[in-house]
Amino acid sequence: MHQRRVNQATALLRPLTTEELTILQLIARGKTLAAIARAIDCSVALVRARAQRTYATLGVATAKEALRRGHELGLLGD
Repeated sequence: MHQRRVNQATALLRPLTTEELTILQLIARGKTLAAIARAIDCSVALVRARAQRTYATLGVATAKEALRRGHELGLLGD
């Protein structure tokens, strides 16, 4: 199973940055964009832009799709 995850992860155009992974993990915990902005001390607009960049890296368009893809790649645990 782990080998499959590694192979899927290499299918990304580029690896997620630490910042993108943090945002994905906070979304997975049910945090709103406003709550994420407070947690990482930046504006909601900046979190929104970073979330969109995260989605693009994962090849998806929505938070729900990003979470599914993150789980598939083993980025969010099982």
